[in-house]
Amino acid sequence: MIDATARLVFTGGMVYSSQFPFSTALIVDSGKIAWIGDDAGLAGQLLDGDRMIDCEGSLITPPFFDAAMTGLEGVDSSIGAGVVVDDGAGELFVRDSISSFRLVPRDSAPPAVRVDLGESEVTSADAERMLGSASFVVAGHQARPRALRELAAVGVPFAFGSNGRSTSVWEWIARMVYLEPNGLSARAAFNAATRSGWRFAGMPDAGQLSIGSRANFNLWVCDQVEVQVPDERVSAWSTDVRAGTPPLPDLSPGAALPELVGTVLDGEPTMAR
Repeated sequence: MIDATARLVFTGGMVYSSQFPFSTALIVDSGKIAWIGDDAGLAGQLLDGDRMIDCEGSLITPPFFDAAMTGLEGVDSSIGAGVVVDDGAGELFVRDSISSFRLVPRDSAPPAVRVDLGESEVTSADAERMLGSASFVVAGHQARPRALRELAAVGVPFAFGSNGRSTSVWEWIARMVYLEPNGLSARAAFNAATRSGWRFAGMPDAGQLSIGSRANFNLWVCDQVEVQVPDERVSAWSTDVRAGTPPLPDLSPGAALPELVGTVLDGEPTMAR
């Protein structure tokens, strides 16, 4: 049993944070992230009674968002929230434990026209029209990466939706990067799986790891973690640390998908090992 009054100090990990892209540790206090940095900087941050958790090199990421769920049964633990779609309408559910969700009012969500994208092609003119109508695009598993690239080019927001398809979110991301020669960049695909959906739900802070945000995140074991550079697709998994962007797993064809080994919800960790 973890003492609810104790701060939790996660060390020895790799934190996916745009604000602190090469961090290895974070501190959780009263359900919120209180500090992000590297292990070397922890000495001046620790207090008596802090509980230390060794992440053993795990990648720490924000929770994923599923913009088109068909129900709540069997939803992967890496999904922190999602929109359950029924007859064209959608209700937002946020995970409140490993096994359950709670319905959340969507009054704070920004006004947007929901567009469900299948295998359709999207031209630059289509993307401009969607931008003008404040559209939010939900991309299913069969969406074409080049279509999403057209949306990204003009700033149309989009997120991934499973529509009940039971596949790893990392598989969605890899498909959008590598399926076609002109697909998405790795970072754009990851943002579509995290921040974009949370923003659509009116909770932008939930889709990123930053100081003051709720302590909701996942821990992953990855065969290889690399740092992105602006060049896209194959070279998007560069090891050049000068890029200044957070690390992501190697999801190139043939690479093993990351394995979920821990989930933290409002500062309460559930570790699988």
